[in-house]
Amino acid sequence: MLPSVAIILAHAFILHMIRKTIRSSTRISDTTKEVLQAGVCAFELGCVCLEQGVLMERGGMGVWALSLFLVVVWQVVGWEGNSPSPLPHMLKGSGLGLLSTLLMLVCSLLSYRHMSNVWSYELISNHKDRAQAIASGVCSIPWQKTHLYQVVLAELVGTMLLCLLPPLILENKTLANNDSSRIIRGALVGCTVLGTVLAGMNTSGAMYNPSLASLLVGGCTGFTTAQHVGIYWVTPLLGALLGSSLHYRITRPSVSKARKTK
Repeated sequence: MLPSVAIILAHAFILHMIRKTIRSSTRISDTTKEVLQAGVCAFELGCVCLEQGVLMERGGMGVWALSLFLVVVWQVVGWEGNSPSPLPHMLKGSGLGLLSTLLMLVCSLLSYRHMSNVWSYELISNHKDRAQAIASGVCSIPWQKTHLYQVVLAELVGTMLLCLLPPLILENKTLANNDSSRIIRGALVGCTVLGTVLAGMNTSGAMYNPSLASLLVGGCTGFTTAQHVGIYWVTPLLGALLGSSLHYRITRPSVSKARKTK
């Protein structure tokens, strides 16, 4: 189990250094920095999630849940506002958003290639032949017998909640004024993400992230390509639209009142 923890920590540290280098660079534009950081975040998430699968096999659900919680806290504290999902970029509906989304997808898929090389060293027994076991066309979706509407509903509601609740926590003025390090808010977001993922895990895999879904279950037997796109790309986008709309309605009441008084 310790080698898996070391692999996760090493990737988080190295990729954090890469993000800092990108942010501090004076040779590239702010737009390019935004796109590159999105790609690095997707790559880190992919590497971490793939190794977390190994961690679950060796340590069980409790260890995996703790690792997920800590990873989310790290994303809140250390990622400086970068999202692990391409959904915020997709919602922009711009060329820059599309470019960031495509790069996140590419980097997610590249993380599999990278982790395959890491696993080839067989630091632990679970690494042996793991890359082949979860490869596209070989892997199988455990929830494939679940009614399709339940899978869609789980992804829709889960994505909506994760596009609504974490922003409300992070933007809460009381928390923000007493949590400059973002650790408390990170812990609250971590609990929210963990609860949402656990609630939908056995129904849809609880992906809530299109690029991550393409990495973890893309090409697996059980769903056709069209079904995969509908469930893990179109549905989360609709969920994100609903969540963002609710977030706006909750956090912008003063704007509406100001417009009515004019």
